Amino acid sequence: MKKLIVMFLLMGVAVTSFADIAKSVLLHHNGQVTMYDYDAVQNAVDNAVDGDTIYLAEGTFAPFNIDKRIMVRGSGSATIVEGNCTINISGTEKLHMPVIDALCFNGTITVESAYWQFTMRKVRCNALSFTGSEHHDAKMDRCYVTKTLHLTTNVREFNALGSKIYSLNPHDHVTGQLTFNHCNIYEVTDTITAVFRNTIIFRSCKVTSTLSTFNFFGCVFDNCALNYNYVNTTNTVTNRQSGSVSSNCENSGTIGISSEDGTKIGAYGGQYPFTQSLELPKVTNHTIVVDGVNRKLNVTLTIDQE
Repeated sequence: MKKLIVMFLLMGVAVTSFADIAKSVLLHHNGQVTMYDYDAVQNAVDNAVDGDTIYLAEGTFAPFNIDKRIMVRGSGSATIVEGNCTINISGTEKLHMPVIDALCFNGTITVESAYWQFTMRKVRCNALSFTGSEHHDAKMDRCYVTKTLHLTTNVREFNALGSKIYSLNPHDHVTGQLTFNHCNIYEVTDTITAVFRNTIIFRSCKVTSTLSTFNFFGCVFDNCALNYNYVNTTNTVTNRQSGSVSSNCENSGTIGISSEDGTKIGAYGGQYPFTQSLELPKVTNHTIVVDGVNRKLNVTLTIDQE
């Protein structure tokens, strides 16, 4: 934990309340900070340049789309975005930082264009869909998809870590290098070739039929828990599961570790399978001294920053 002491000398200027600051959108660019209202996240994105970071504090924010190599970071389960998000970044260079981090979307995230190393971290959303061409080394780290994760044949490499997925929908027999580590998957709706490690799968199904033996064609199951009433592993390459799961698997059991606040990380993650600690810089102490002689207002802020 780093502590930063910031001194302000103000003359004849009204001081914004700390409550207002806590609800703001902060655009960080080369050490400078610009503040926006909660409903102006898109304005912050439009004014950002590649490499910038936008912080969203606790609260509910308007939806936005991302078209730059920036990161939008919230504070976990308390940062809610009311709507959809489309990510369409030009260029073919690798993305060197997560695009979205610690945010909860009440909508769908659509990833367009072709990316290398696209990463979303500690994100909750209704659905996640990849529509662009040839996504390489895409990562979903400690996320919760409450409805559908849609993987197309354009997804060449995908790694889900410590995530909870209600419905995994691999379009058209997707066979890229797909890996699921420490995940909780309720259902797989079509044929997939992937590696599953320390993962729980409750059932497999198809829209037009009952259980199909081709749902997991050529898959590897390593130390997984499967519901054998609904999951058939006849066509798997390796089948080293640790045991079966019962019909109440959505509400019991744990694979993975727990964070200090009790939130499960990994398979059987809770509603938010990531740590809920605040990630924004936090003001932990402040003093305000009025210098009447020199007509100055001396403000000292102590900021704890991870």
